Amino acid sequence: MRSASQAGYDGPANLTDAVRVAASKWIRRQGTVVVLGGSIHAADDVTKTHTSSLTSFQSLNFGPLGEVDDGQVVLARRRAARRNVRTARAAEPVDLVTATVGMDGRLVDGAVASGSVGLVIAATGSGNTSIALLEAASRAMVRGIPVALASRCPAGRAGGGYAFPGGGATWLRAGAMLAGHLSGPKARVALALGLGAGLEGDALAGLLADPVG
Repeated sequence: MRSASQAGYDGPANLTDAVRVAASKWIRRQGTVVVLGGSIHAADDVTKTHTSSLTSFQSLNFGPLGEVDDGQVVLARRRAARRNVRTARAAEPVDLVTATVGMDGRLVDGAVASGSVGLVIAATGSGNTSIALLEAASRAMVRGIPVALASRCPAGRAGGGYAFPGGGATWLRAGAMLAGHLSGPKARVALALGLGAGLEGDALAGLLADPVG
């Protein structure tokens, strides 16, 4: 978080902690994790919350997995089921469009026109946008381009609780897939990997959804 020319340079300590965690038997079968500031986080939940704070990385939905305390790896909880896909490639381009109030569909139409093979919409709140954005995404889905619906909020997930034009329920009726607790950028990675693996339909939606177990 700080450069080598700044007081309190934290790079070596973070690297040392990361190696300790990678070598620990306690972290086996826990998947990809992020280690920074002495905390251990699941990669699919962790978020950078500040540009320069030493405690910037936080798991806003489920909390950290554990910590590195005085050189010892302490695991407070184990991860539940994780998303998993086997592929040698990520499909590109997969585009992320972040919704704003009153937004029209130009960015979505432009992404489709330039060859997008998948779209992630980071909607406001629990999955709501303007009707114009939904209409543009619907045109993309008619053309066979998969669309995932996430939230632009730093925690929580999109859903179908609102049925006004552009509400989450209308996105689901149009064929959009929910991205569980994944943020927009992480949903974009998951969608690209799923498409790269040749997934479609329910299999692709299952990869994006929160794992059960």
